[in-house]
Amino acid sequence: ALSRVDMDLYCGTAGWALPCVDPLCTAVVALLRAHDLPFTLHLNQAASMTALHELPALYEHAPPPGSSAARGKPANTPTIAGFGGVQSFLRSQRLIDWSLTRAQLAECDAFCALITSSIAPLELYERMLNDANYLD
Repeated sequence: ALSRVDMDLYCGTAGWALPCVDPLCTAVVALLRAHDLPFTLHLNQAASMTALHELPALYEHAPPPGSSAARGKPANTPTIAGFGGVQSFLRSQRLIDWSLTRAQLAECDAFCALITSSIAPLELYERMLNDANYLD
């Protein structure tokens, strides 16, 4: 099982007093903070710089060499990418939502989908409003 202190989260740029302007990255940051899971946030990353070519990307550090959990696991392997993938991974590790009923889990998933679809256009607006995108 994943320990509570060995996660790195790679996201895009920050803005508007948000940890990240990308709605999926913001959702993962909120998920980790809501469950009080410690992580290190790495901003200003490009999706092409991650092994999975998708942000957000959650990496777990390899266990210490010689431990039983370390067999066959390279250091800093990408665990999963995307909000749904991170959420599923954390649920499978019983780090989040482990005490919720099936109905409550469905409500959480529906709320996440609503927020993601409502906030997604902000990234496009941010690009349209950024003067740097219109310089010659």
